[in-house]
Amino acid sequence: MSFGKRGISDAYRSLVVVPVVLDSRRTVDEEVEKLEIRYFANPDKNLLFALFGDYADAEVEDKARDERLLKHAIQRIQKLNERHGSDRFYLLMRSREWAETEGQFIGWERKRGKLEDLNRLIVGAAPRVEEDCVRVGDAQRLRTIRFVITLDSDTMLTSESVSRMVETLAHPLNEPQVGPNGKLVRGYGIIQPRVSTALPSATQTLFTRLFNDPVGTDPYTTAVSDVYQDLTGEASYHGKGIYDPRVFHRVLSGRFPTGRILSHDLLEGAHVRTALATDIELFDEFPPDYRTYTRRAHRWIRGDWQIADWCLPWVPKPEGGRDRNPLSILSRWKVFDNLRRSLVPLGLLSFLITAWLVSPGIAAVAGLVTAFLLFFQPFVRLTTWARRSPGSQRLARLDLGHSLERSLVEAALIPHQTLIALDAIVRVWYRRWVSRRKLLEWTTAQMEAWERGRGRGLIALGVGLSSLMAVGVAAALWTFQPQSLWAAGPFLAVWLVSPVIVGRMNARRKIRRPRERISDNDRRMLRRIARKTWRYFDEFVQPGTHWLPPDNYQVSHQNHVALRTSPTNIGLWTLSALAAYDFGYISWDGILHRLGGTLQTLDELERFRGHFYNWYDLLTLKPLEPRYVSTVDSGNLVASLWSLRVGIGARKNSPLFPIQALEGLKETYEALVASLELHEITGEVSSYLDSIGEILSSPAPDLRQRIRELDDLRPLVLSLAERLGKVRVESSSWAESLVRQVSDWSEIVERYLAWVRMLDELPDEAPVADQALSIEQLAQGKFPLEGDASDSRDFPDKLAVALSEARSRAIESVQEADHISAAAGRIGDEVEFGFLYDPYRRIFTVGYNVSEMRRDKSFYDLLASEARLTSYVAIAKGDVPPDHWLSLSRPYGAVDGRKVLNSWGGTMFEYLMPMIFQRDFENSLLSSAMREAVEVQIDYAHRRGVPWGISESAYADLDANKTYQYRAFGVPGLGLKYGLDQDLVVAPYATLLALEITPERTVANLRRLSDIGLEGEYGYFEAIDFSRQRSREGERGVLVRAYMAHHQAMGLLALQNFFHDGVIRRHFHSDPRTRAAEPLLYERIPTALPSDRVPTERLETELAPVQVVGRSVSRFDTPSTAQPVTQLLSNGSYTVMV
Repeated sequence: MSFGKRGISDAYRSLVVVPVVLDSRRTVDEEVEKLEIRYFANPDKNLLFALFGDYADAEVEDKARDERLLKHAIQRIQKLNERHGSDRFYLLMRSREWAETEGQFIGWERKRGKLEDLNRLIVGAAPRVEEDCVRVGDAQRLRTIRFVITLDSDTMLTSESVSRMVETLAHPLNEPQVGPNGKLVRGYGIIQPRVSTALPSATQTLFTRLFNDPVGTDPYTTAVSDVYQDLTGEASYHGKGIYDPRVFHRVLSGRFPTGRILSHDLLEGAHVRTALATDIELFDEFPPDYRTYTRRAHRWIRGDWQIADWCLPWVPKPEGGRDRNPLSILSRWKVFDNLRRSLVPLGLLSFLITAWLVSPGIAAVAGLVTAFLLFFQPFVRLTTWARRSPGSQRLARLDLGHSLERSLVEAALIPHQTLIALDAIVRVWYRRWVSRRKLLEWTTAQMEAWERGRGRGLIALGVGLSSLMAVGVAAALWTFQPQSLWAAGPFLAVWLVSPVIVGRMNARRKIRRPRERISDNDRRMLRRIARKTWRYFDEFVQPGTHWLPPDNYQVSHQNHVALRTSPTNIGLWTLSALAAYDFGYISWDGILHRLGGTLQTLDELERFRGHFYNWYDLLTLKPLEPRYVSTVDSGNLVASLWSLRVGIGARKNSPLFPIQALEGLKETYEALVASLELHEITGEVSSYLDSIGEILSSPAPDLRQRIRELDDLRPLVLSLAERLGKVRVESSSWAESLVRQVSDWSEIVERYLAWVRMLDELPDEAPVADQALSIEQLAQGKFPLEGDASDSRDFPDKLAVALSEARSRAIESVQEADHISAAAGRIGDEVEFGFLYDPYRRIFTVGYNVSEMRRDKSFYDLLASEARLTSYVAIAKGDVPPDHWLSLSRPYGAVDGRKVLNSWGGTMFEYLMPMIFQRDFENSLLSSAMREAVEVQIDYAHRRGVPWGISESAYADLDANKTYQYRAFGVPGLGLKYGLDQDLVVAPYATLLALEITPERTVANLRRLSDIGLEGEYGYFEAIDFSRQRSREGERGVLVRAYMAHHQAMGLLALQNFFHDGVIRRHFHSDPRTRAAEPLLYERIPTALPSDRVPTERLETELAPVQVVGRSVSRFDTPSTAQPVTQLLSNGSYTVMV
């Protein structure tokens, strides 16, 4: 049974429900966002999604803020339904009820109660209470639900995981059958998928890296052994999976006593039988620190001991008394095994201390046995290390070190884990038999995350007691059994330093941002490059090009601008405009003006099934023949438009006149000064330069002062430009750029901030404008004024009018920004990738020739390719199935002892271009592949004695029109293509792409490129061709004096990500569709090289000697022979049949 292609049928309509505690607006917003991400991962028409919420526990039944919280939750869910044009999203919310055991009002029976109430709604049973808990959605439609998928708040669904769970539970062999005694006689009521830790969660802290396995997921390993499932045909339920609500209701309704069951998953799974589906994987979060981890363990131990009665022949009944235990021996063993597991630390501690006190010989044996138990995993890894291939030795060493470190920490924490377990067990017994209170005490994972900083004192105290215990045991041994100290010493030592170990684990990882790893001088150099690179777009993207970027500007031989453009050029240009705004080179109105024109033009261009053609004439806007759709170009454009949609919205909340504006002016000013020749710096010019430089040397943090500085700058800049305009083109061009920037920012002040100047005219106690004032705040009338007068009605009439006018303009501006954002999203969503996908091969074709109406016969079949961004986007859109990602080949090779994921061309572009958009998950396959590729490129360039950064680019060959030719260049061994060692062309943009991976070496390489003449007026030239020599004297390298739009944009966006903490990646991954597809990027690094590696060097084969034989003559009288007559002609290496 498979629902993969046609979707889930009506008969198996299912509901994904997330039981949560909605205690704040923040919780509501986060849970609704995660619900939408789950929908995008599984957008089946027969899937419904619901939040089932409770209010936080309280002393009263209703709190004042409950109504506001409910109203906000209803609005958010309704917006989801409106956005996706359906009523598939539900909100269920229960009121609090008095809980005698808790002494307060809570959601009845917490999560177990929510699911029981939900099951009643689905099966049509009488409600437990009269309240209608369905706040958004059609309650009657819930009666059509066949299965329920229940998840925790932090559980992430993978693509198509729900449909696979549904088809598994719907399979006839798994259909549950309930006997007359109310017990399942065959089949399963629950399918439990495999639950793994999400890679970002596994690597977020030192603690998670140690107590987890931060290696990512293996997409090719689906069969995972489970001892219970393999031997008995039943697994354990962990609270995340799919179940049959009718079976649940029939078997479990009224089964358990109230106010008693905390850990209910195991019991529920035992009653309705659970099967484990290891080929279906979900992702969960891991506790970020030791405190959260131990608090969770404490809750779990309490929950396990509160159901200890289910190990016995007789169990409690809901109405009181006891009844025969219906669980099987196996299920009772599972309950008992959890109790046993909680006593392991206590058992180890008691075993060691007792052995040490008995005799030195027994102490030694006990130490060896305990060490074997604790260090068994490192021992196993050590035995397999020797069998690893040379290319995998490094990973094997890291794995062994990780395992040893974890075992050592577990040994150090034995006393503290014993205290945790004892505290939990004692609490359960006290609460059950003495106080009969707080049996349902529970803290959600979300609340734990928010309270991460609290409770550290208790953890420190508990671990400190472990150290004191170590001292006490040492003293006892010194007194009663000193000969055992040598055996106890290693354990006592790690127990003594356990507070240091815990403190080290709980410390936040100190991750230096890439830009913090270089000097101020290096940062200034990079910002200089950013400013010069932006100049390309500032000067060439104009109304005359319909606000689209020209493909290239060739300086040498032609001095010609290529008035054509492509989808990649367009997409990267839109993000370059965002980058210019972030650097302070253009204003808010400037970005709206440019991008508004671009998107208006895009709406006018001819398209094919949503795709823009590969080339357009910038003057006529007509597609160039042949009309062709490029798969990769379309993917780049969609990724850019999705990022733009989010980026425009984010910048509505950024300061209108930030300090970056003056920093951007300063960089333009410095470029102007650098362009001046000595004879141009006359006394008057020097005076202007000094005055401007003094103002820009230290921008004021105060908004009013910055406005004054801008007012002072404008006449100086205008006068300077006038003087320089009479002298030389280059310097006057930079002067004009400076004038444009000053004018743009001055216009911002006049349109939106003119009222700030009026504050100077008010008395001294007048309010001061907040420097973080944004266009969104202005539009909403939220004038962030510090002082007593925060209401515009208290201002003088003139100021009130100015505020009103500023708000009106801000409203218009926000509306224009929203229009741009919506247009970007709409145009991106209209692109259809399905017809470019080959369902048989499960990969993308290179493109589609619209003029001839045929699909290309070449395909993108490698993961290490720039096309993986297109694959990711198409999967996120739902245009192609997720298994396309697994169909991309992953050939591996070894280069100088490094294990590398091979690409076709061995170019930097193939590995690093997608990183502009996609998150780089530490310890993942792609993260490792990118870093190894950079290292291989650096090593190769060093051996060849040239700067590094080899990629596709223009090179020094010219055609008949003296236009530079263009193709891919790569590193042999890294690429599968033969002959990569024949040419050597270095492109500066390839170095910029590696900026976040190795900042120090990138800056050094860029300086080297500048020193050999590659830095031009618009940033770096396209390339330097080392396959040819520059002069007859043999000077190596020919400069390719051209600028390619998409390479300029890639370099600028790499700089933007570097200086602004990966802002483009944040925008791209803010789209819930891309978030839903993130597990594709969790893929682990393979631990061993495959045995069938693809050779990357041409194989020279020795041909057999050619024997010269006599001429063969054949004559035929008729062509109409009974059988075809053939003749083979061959020279030994090539054969033709005639």
